[in-house]
Amino acid sequence: MKVMLISTALATALPAALMAQSSGAIEQAVYAGIALLSEGPGSVTIDRRSVGGDQSVTLHGVRAEDGDGFVIEAEFITLAPAETPGHVTVTMSDTVNIQFTPEDDVPPVDLVLASDGFALTTNWILGAGGQPEMAIVADTLALTGGSSDHPVLKDLTIAQTALDMAFQLNEDTRDAAGGWSADTLVLNYSFVDATIGSTMSSTSQTEGIDVSFAGTNFATSEDAFEAFVAEGSFELEARSERSQGSFETDDPDFPIAMTGGSEGGTLTLDLTDGVMELVSNGDATAYVVTPGGGFPMPPTDLGFSSFDMEMRVPLMPTDGAERAKYLISLQDLVVGDGLWDLIDPERTVSRAPATLELDLEADVVLEVPTWEAMEALDFMDGGAFENVNLRTLLVSAAGALVEASGQVAFDNSGPVPVPQGAIDVAVTGVQELGQKLVALGLVEQMQVGMMMGMMMAFAEPGEEPDSFNSRIEFTPDGILANGQPIQ
Repeated sequence: MKVMLISTALATALPAALMAQSSGAIEQAVYAGIALLSEGPGSVTIDRRSVGGDQSVTLHGVRAEDGDGFVIEAEFITLAPAETPGHVTVTMSDTVNIQFTPEDDVPPVDLVLASDGFALTTNWILGAGGQPEMAIVADTLALTGGSSDHPVLKDLTIAQTALDMAFQLNEDTRDAAGGWSADTLVLNYSFVDATIGSTMSSTSQTEGIDVSFAGTNFATSEDAFEAFVAEGSFELEARSERSQGSFETDDPDFPIAMTGGSEGGTLTLDLTDGVMELVSNGDATAYVVTPGGGFPMPPTDLGFSSFDMEMRVPLMPTDGAERAKYLISLQDLVVGDGLWDLIDPERTVSRAPATLELDLEADVVLEVPTWEAMEALDFMDGGAFENVNLRTLLVSAAGALVEASGQVAFDNSGPVPVPQGAIDVAVTGVQELGQKLVALGLVEQMQVGMMMGMMMAFAEPGEEPDSFNSRIEFTPDGILANGQPIQ
């Protein structure tokens, strides 16, 4: 937030001579910064100042404007020497008033930043020597605003307890590290979409937030991004505990309300040697979804017991192939009786929790960076698959089960890739499910008949009733299913 960094902004461009730590250095730095900012479109004014015996400076009646409609007013801001030499600790009045004027002729928005135990400690004020550091702590920190008579922002609350933030940067090596933790984070908002006149509102509270990151060779420009991906590194770890929240919109195209929460989750992100790896895990999650606007659908429970995802994505070309991976596991997916009763009041279809599992790996040769291939919407011009390994595909829902696994290699010597390999597929309960859906009027008998005809033609009956197995083979002569060509 701008108000947190106001004191650092006052001094970022000061000459080094002014920033040397000495008697009165804080006062000199602050006033030189005020003068510098006032030379541009913005301005900083104070009613009076006071200087303490410890060389601290308190600015009373502070008003800062950036010239673009952003105004900050604080009863006082104090800058005092910190315990660490060369560092300054910034504190401020318990409430700070903030006003900004949006574009498109929207009236000004008034906000209040309220804090208890707030302190920002940094070496930027007196000269960081190429290694700026910043730390922020607060028992509570809350930004609130909006009003019922405002045409756009009706309500905004961003509140944290036991806030602890830190950031360090080496300007020469572009190495950086930091973190953020909070016991609770509350995020509530309500605003009107002026284009269609609908209102969107949300409330949430998350507990036990802990985020840390570290990186090397951070890019300083768009041109340096490719070098950062190829030669730099970045690591991010994040976790949260229990969260609860709600969301509601009266959008005429999709009016809906949701309430629920999660028992927590984790996320890790690693970027090293041009490869990005992402791992995400979620604990039990449950929501109640209520359509609005006269939609003929009752409130419905949605939830799952666990969620796991892994991704490994090569981003830069190398001398050989790089391994790519995608894994997702969604366990005990539940759709509540509200929706089930609407389509199947007699409970003919199994309502057992569903499961989705996919574990897929591939060896990929890139010719251009991945983001360039995505921008062109043509991955085949940007690289090629050497092989694809389907470790697991499992879908279990409504009494039916589909499982598949196998491996396919690609011959890329010709004008088009030629696959060679096999995938084994096992299907159980699909015929019974199809007939139940016909009885409910959800699908036509002809569609189920065509599906089962293809199943009989290209699959073999399994050991259990209503089960089929098929081996899909990719050969130089074409694709076979249990030895039969697929036209």
